[in-house]
Amino acid sequence: MSAAVRGNDETVLAQTLDWLRQGRRVALLTVLGTYGASPRPPGALAAIRDDGVICGSVSGGCVEDDLRREIAEGGVFGPGPATWVRSFGASVEERQRYRLPCGNSLRVAVETAPDPAQLEALLAAVRQRRCLWRRVDYQDGAAYLLNEGPADAFAEDETGFSCCTARAGGC
Repeated sequence: MSAAVRGNDETVLAQTLDWLRQGRRVALLTVLGTYGASPRPPGALAAIRDDGVICGSVSGGCVEDDLRREIAEGGVFGPGPATWVRSFGASVEERQRYRLPCGNSLRVAVETAPDPAQLEALLAAVRQRRCLWRRVDYQDGAAYLLNEGPADAFAEDETGFSCCTARAGGC
């Protein structure tokens, strides 16, 4: 694993924890999948604070402005699911709007109530370069930490996604 990738995950997790400790609301973003070339692989992390300040990246800058605007406007922190999935680039118009590379698309999970205790455990695992699996369920938005997970470092099915903290790319 490269230091730059590990550093990004470490930075995003540490900043998210810091913001939560300050009493801020924070959305934790995870790249779920890409079609075509992408600057960020599945499992890559970013965080957006309730006022739109961002740490990390899920697209190299293509979609972050839209996500910042949505989050800063506050609608994502109200009642409703704690985790939702947002797709970008599903149509030609969206690919042009977000300036995604030709023919590409991106799916991102947005968690609006990350658990600080879980984030602390994830941060410790990243710093120790050990795999700690994180499972996020789409139906109830709950996240779970597990010592074991799928054979691949990142996996998604219709019920949620799982990824290992020690994998190249994030989560």
